[in-house]
Amino acid sequence: MQQIRDQIRGLEDRKRALLEEQRQLILQGASGHLGE
Repeated sequence: MQQIRDQIRGLEDRKRALLEEQRQLILQGASGHLGE
């Protein structure tokens, strides 16, 4: 049971990391467009 819980936590961490990465890319893109 613990193993499954760890796997779920790992997936949630990865999902959070991907969302954060996406947000950074969007912010970079937005600021890049504003800079032009």
